[in-house]
Amino acid sequence: MASEYDIYRAYAGMNTPQSKFDYFLDGVQRLQKVANENRRLDLQEKRLEKEDDRAQDRLDLQVSQEDRMQQQFDYNKNKDIEDRKYNKQMQAWNSITDFAKSLPEGVRYNFMEKQANSVMDADFMDSQNLWDNMKAFKEAEEDGIVQGDMYYNLKNEDSADKIEQALKIGVIKDNTKKQHLQNRINNIRKAEKKWKPFDLDLLSFKDKSTYEAIKADYDDKLEMLMSEKTSGLPPTDPDLGNKVATLETQLKGYQKRASTAPLPEFTASTESLQMITDDDDLMTAFFADQSNNLDDFIKGRSGSPEPAEVKPDSVTTTPPDTIKVDDDSSGIQGSIWKPAQKEVQIQSAGGVSTRTVGDFEISDSAPEFLKDPIRRKNLENKLSSDIVDHRKQIDSIDNQLKQMDGVMKTLSGTQLEKVRARYDKQNLKKQGLENKLQEYESSLKNIKKPNVNTLASVE
Repeated sequence: MASEYDIYRAYAGMNTPQSKFDYFLDGVQRLQKVANENRRLDLQEKRLEKEDDRAQDRLDLQVSQEDRMQQQFDYNKNKDIEDRKYNKQMQAWNSITDFAKSLPEGVRYNFMEKQANSVMDADFMDSQNLWDNMKAFKEAEEDGIVQGDMYYNLKNEDSADKIEQALKIGVIKDNTKKQHLQNRINNIRKAEKKWKPFDLDLLSFKDKSTYEAIKADYDDKLEMLMSEKTSGLPPTDPDLGNKVATLETQLKGYQKRASTAPLPEFTASTESLQMITDDDDLMTAFFADQSNNLDDFIKGRSGSPEPAEVKPDSVTTTPPDTIKVDDDSSGIQGSIWKPAQKEVQIQSAGGVSTRTVGDFEISDSAPEFLKDPIRRKNLENKLSSDIVDHRKQIDSIDNQLKQMDGVMKTLSGTQLEKVRARYDKQNLKKQGLENKLQEYESSLKNIKKPNVNTLASVE
């Protein structure tokens, strides 16, 4: 049976036989249709491949991002560990250096070296170049010790010219110490203006009274002698001139016994100054020496053998004539005085009579600087001041200990332990002050001239 399509074509007059050309064309159209379909499929396949590639790229990117996040996490974790380690080591190093600065010079570097070897990490010390810092700290400490010794020697120097010369050549670097030394120079200059060749206060009470009596008699007789000479009248007492001369001789004897130390005179040539400027050891030695003549000092050094090296563990004894008083002015062992006899001239109605009385004089074995009455008096004043100061400190600590003793009765546990630790620390400080006080009192007793009334007990 014919299909509707064939019936439709029959009515439309289209059921005509197909020519070969039409058949060819029809085939070409079908081939083109198939080619187009294949091209579409190829394009679709390429698009899908590109989408797959993009999806793979996104997956790779996600994986790489996760890797980077993991790496960043590991880096931050390691960095945090390293930072903590660094901060801990740096905190330990700062604590060591801060505490070392509070220690007296001479023990600072030894403390730092011991702590660095036991507490600090060697790799950290190397990475932060701290070993070089310690070497610089040691050099600074050694320089500070030298500066401290030089400052102490200059502070106790009695020649203003010598101190002034030291400041000119830059011996002292610290500006505060320079100012203190300048004040010392000014004080010495003021004292030099008031300097007198003799001081009657150095005499005993009896000698001073005798001197004043002789001086009054001498002034009266000298005035009478001058009046008679200017008036042209014959002298009432032919022996008046001899009496005046005798009294003058007696006065000079007392003045000689009451003579003060001469003013120190500093001398130095340009060549000698250049030598100590170029040689730090020579400069340190000179300003630590009592000599005020730089040329003689250098000649003496060049002609003397080099001092033997002193081992750290060895103990040296300072000869008596080179003893120096430390900053605490203690350590003077044994009295520097010895009993002696002296003659005293007494003015009376019958004339001047001589009498031998007991007295004290400086022992030959006493340190040289204590034979100078001015320096000895200064040392006595300093010791007296130190004694008063230490007694005040001891009284203050006693009051603190009493207060803490009352507080401890009301505490317990950790608070009690803290207060007790402070109590023990203050008590230890008090013991140290009491020991120093005993040294000061002993030194003052040994250098202060005893009363003549004690002569019998001393003998």
